[in-house]
Amino acid sequence: MSSGCKTNLQKSYYHRASAQPFLGKTFHELQDEATRQFPDRDALVFCDSGVRISFKQFSDDTNHLASDLVKIGLKSGERVCLWMGDGYEWILLNSAAIRAGLIALELAELQSSDHLTYILNKTECAAMFVGLSQHDQYEKLKQVSPDIESDTPTLSRVPSLRYIITFDDDCPLIGCSIVMHEGKLRGRGGLEEYQVIKDLKSKVSADDPCMITFTSGSTGHPKPVVRSQRSTLENIYASKCDATADEHSVIKVLKLGSFVSSCGLYQAMLLTWGATLVSPRPTEDFTGALEAIESERCNFVQLFPQHLSQAVNQQNIKSFDVSSLQRCWCTGNVFPQGIVLNAVKLLCTNAVVVYGTRELSISASGTYHIH
Repeated sequence: MSSGCKTNLQKSYYHRASAQPFLGKTFHELQDEATRQFPDRDALVFCDSGVRISFKQFSDDTNHLASDLVKIGLKSGERVCLWMGDGYEWILLNSAAIRAGLIALELAELQSSDHLTYILNKTECAAMFVGLSQHDQYEKLKQVSPDIESDTPTLSRVPSLRYIITFDDDCPLIGCSIVMHEGKLRGRGGLEEYQVIKDLKSKVSADDPCMITFTSGSTGHPKPVVRSQRSTLENIYASKCDATADEHSVIKVLKLGSFVSSCGLYQAMLLTWGATLVSPRPTEDFTGALEAIESERCNFVQLFPQHLSQAVNQQNIKSFDVSSLQRCWCTGNVFPQGIVLNAVKLLCTNAVVVYGTRELSISASGTYHIH
């Protein structure tokens, strides 16, 4: 939101008495609680690399990186753009940015230079994280602001941008203008910055904005959707009853979508459910997902339309043990009921079809159950 267009925002919640009240907690509070309750539980599992990240390690990494962000001068309320490939670095940056009081601007990897320029200026973005992508981001950045290859501290076409931080060792722009490698960022924060992070915990509320996502821009410029911590967390917190048959068991989520496309959904599951997020190895068909279900004993899966089609067309699906699955969410645009029924019969017959919008945040409605 540009400085000339800022208005006083009012809280707007319409709700009635319920057996389950609002959670009313922030990402920071929930991450600290989860770390205290089960520090050694796996928070994230990456099947392709074999890397396993515990809740304690995730929390420690978040604190370290958040203090580094404070050290380079990023202030609470400023916007930072995550334009990166999927993986641990993405969710760690998102978590650290929110902990540092920043607002994370989440962008899909595939962007036109015009849309990218518009988005960065619309949000007055202060820092941008790039890299680990299958797309040539650096040519796009040159198109956004040709003077990025100079030594100017201010880009003419994106004047608010002070840092571009890359995770690619072979980035051709390192040393140019405002571009730096993430290795130069790590380890900068000290006791003073840690105290800033600690003090923010009592200042940030559940109603404060934490993320910005953009619509596709199919009818013009992409349109920003600002989401508060409450709107990102509450729906998933309230949906736990539809995610597990046993409230005392650890929910192991098969993570099929990317972090950026989930609009905070996976992070909300991690923190409000104490779930383990299992990322399967990437395959062209559904094989990687089936291997992950079998080896990690995943008991919850969220299927998007493309995954439903893959599951139905997987010839050898019955050769995998998917008996651990207890709940299945079918999420996304409208898709044929027959495909849904065939997929859930093969994977998990206890399913619910959910749909949400970026404007209303995550899983705004459930349409029907399948048993």
